Amino acid sequence: MRPRLLLDTCVLIAAANPDQDQHDVCAKLIRDSARGLAELAICSGVDYDQGNATPQNRHAVDSLLAANPHIAIVDAAFTLDVSQLDAPNDQLLDDGVDQKATCLKAVLGANEVDLHHAVSALKNRMDGLVTMNTRQFVRGTKRERLLACGLVVFTPTEILVELLSHDVQARMDATAHIAYEVGQCIDSAVACRRKSAKPDGDPVVQNACLEASLLHARVLVEFLLEAPSRTDDMRIEQFGPAWTPRSEVVVEAAERLRAIKPVMNKHLAHLTWTRIFPVPEPDWFFIRIAEDILTIVDDWASHLAEAYTNEPWMQPVMLLDEVAKGRRALAS
Repeated sequence: MRPRLLLDTCVLIAAANPDQDQHDVCAKLIRDSARGLAELAICSGVDYDQGNATPQNRHAVDSLLAANPHIAIVDAAFTLDVSQLDAPNDQLLDDGVDQKATCLKAVLGANEVDLHHAVSALKNRMDGLVTMNTRQFVRGTKRERLLACGLVVFTPTEILVELLSHDVQARMDATAHIAYEVGQCIDSAVACRRKSAKPDGDPVVQNACLEASLLHARVLVEFLLEAPSRTDDMRIEQFGPAWTPRSEVVVEAAERLRAIKPVMNKHLAHLTWTRIFPVPEPDWFFIRIAEDILTIVDDWASHLAEAYTNEPWMQPVMLLDEVAKGRRALAS
C-alpha cells in the first residue's frame, strides 16, 4: 500500500522555490508521488505566514498545489487552543486522538503550528509527517518520544529514500549506478597497468587512473561490506534478501578489502596526518583489489539472480555483465 503522508508548510515552501534549502529533494518527493509512490496531503488549518512564507513564497506554493492536484487537503476539524490542551475534559478531537494531544504538547511545546501539523497527522490517520524542522521533531529523543505518541516523523530525504527503495524503476536506475562503479574500478585499474608498463608514460595520467580505480573500489566496499553512515546512502538490503559471502574465496576477498579500506580512507579519501607518519607508503595492489571487487560483486549479484528467478526485472543482469566484462579486461 502507498503510504499516506502529511507535508508540513516548510516542505511545501522548499518544493515550490528553487532557492530554498532541500528544494530538489522536496520537489522530487512531490513529483514521484504523482506517479503513485505515495499519497500526499497538506493541512488546511495552517496559515502559510506561520511557516515563514513571504507573499512570493505563498504564490509559489499556490502554483505548486494547482499543478499537483493529487496533493489532498485535509482538515484538522478543530480549532487548536493551546491554552486549553491540558483541560481535564478536553474533547478537541475524536477517535481517541485527543488522548495523545497532551503527549504531543509535552514533546513539541506550545508551538501552535507544530502541534497543528502533528495532531492533524494523527487525526487523519496519516502514516507519517514529513518535516524539515529537525530541531523540533527529530533531534535528541524527540523522534522516539513522538513515535510513542503515535506520530511517525520523516525528513524529506528519509521518506524519499524509503519510497525509492521500494520502486522498481528506481532500483533499476540504482543498479545501473552500482554497475558503473564496478566498470570504472576495473577500467581504471587496467588503464593504470597499461600506463605503468610504458617507460615514457605520463605519471600524472597513471596516478589519476590508480586513484580512480581505488576510489571506485572504496565506494563499492562501503556499499557491499559496511553499514551505511548517511541517510541517503544506498543500502545493500534495499536490493534483495540478506547476503553474506558464500565461499571461502569470497570470504578471503572480503577480508582483504576490509583490511585495505582504512588505508584508502587515510591516504586517499581524506587529508590526514597519517600520510606523514614514519611508515612506508601503502603498496596499492590495485589489480588484486579490482579482482577482489569482481569476486564480491559476482557472488552478491548471483545471489540476487537466484532469489529473483521469477521476477526478471530484478535480476541484476547489468552487474553480471559488468563482472564478465571486467574479468575479460583483467585477463587481457
